[in-house]
Amino acid sequence: MLSPLKRAAQGALLATALALTAPFAQAAESAPLPSYETFFKHPAALSIKLSPSGRYVALTAVKDEKRVMLLAVDLTSKDPAKVLVYYAKQDVVDFGWINDERLFFRVGKIEPAGNNTNLPGLFSVDVQGKEIVELICSEIQSCCWRALTCASRPLMWWASPMTASSST
Repeated sequence: MLSPLKRAAQGALLATALALTAPFAQAAESAPLPSYETFFKHPAALSIKLSPSGRYVALTAVKDEKRVMLLAVDLTSKDPAKVLVYYAKQDVVDFGWINDERLFFRVGKIEPAGNNTNLPGLFSVDVQGKEIVELICSEIQSCCWRALTCASRPLMWWASPMTASSST
């Protein structure tokens, strides 16, 4: 059983909590609901990541309500965001910073109701959007059935044939 002092403290705490939340509850009741179009519209930016030094911001955004592109903004200049990667039939589904001058990204399709597909492959691009490099094969047949090589280079360390000397 609670002592009268503890019961009074709990009551005061509850009254304070109710008093602090009352304005938010009233504001929520009086705010109009967003329209259907506004509620289901793509956000201005899907994902935002700061470069290691903080000089650049990379972000994914939807272009013309269709496909997701990768952009970069140099925070030290007043230049507008630069489109690094945009494909008419694919979306940039993931990205990250390798260093302050390069990003990696993956492509696929972002579809309604979560029916997303991620295609194989990993790519990199410089912050100017000029040099795109395929880091991991994007063609399943060349990766899986042709000795795991892409343009005559191994997919990763495990794709190289092991020799007796390297396994000991």
